[in-house]
Amino acid sequence: MTDSTTDATDDSAASTAADQPLLKPSLTEFPWLRAALASVGTLAVQYAAIVVALALSGSAVTRAEWSLWQKAVQYVYVVYSAHHVPIATTVSQGVQAGSGLNNLLYGQPFFPAVLFFALPVVVLLAAGFLFERQRTPPVTVGGTEESAMVATGFAIPYVAVGALGSFVFVRRITGETAQAVSAPALLWTLVAMFLFPMVFVAIGTALAYVVSTPGRA
Repeated sequence: MTDSTTDATDDSAASTAADQPLLKPSLTEFPWLRAALASVGTLAVQYAAIVVALALSGSAVTRAEWSLWQKAVQYVYVVYSAHHVPIATTVSQGVQAGSGLNNLLYGQPFFPAVLFFALPVVVLLAAGFLFERQRTPPVTVGGTEESAMVATGFAIPYVAVGALGSFVFVRRITGETAQAVSAPALLWTLVAMFLFPMVFVAIGTALAYVVSTPGRA
């Protein structure tokens, strides 16, 4: 009788374990695609804001003789610089042969440089807040878990786009005596563009969670 009872208990436990989903329902039900699209959208908003701000302020970050693509790449470099990602430049020939890192915003006047540095912070805070305000998380999901999921949903595509840009937005300048290649520094990109959404989207989400569900905070 004891053996039979033990076997029945083991079978029941095994059946219960088999019925458990591999991932928590909060993970499988989370709108990962919508978060990814919103994440990419924040980068587009930042790029557009920087182009408009530079045009209105009259700041000279491009040259008149540059092609449209070269000017677009330079604006992208400002977006990276606003995330404290330096631009790596390698000179392959001539007396200046070597490599170096340069942030386009470092050393610039406090205004409007401070606005460019604040741009990704404000955009990501707002994105996390607005994303959470449009979402109704399950009652079993706490504020910390919700903030972590939303931040992760933003961070993965954010850093993926940033890393891809390090290979796409490459500028080559060929002169009579030297050749230079510039691109966003990949390692800095991976670190900075992962941490920015993980921190600021999480904060924005947490604020929206507290506002929407004060009793559950």
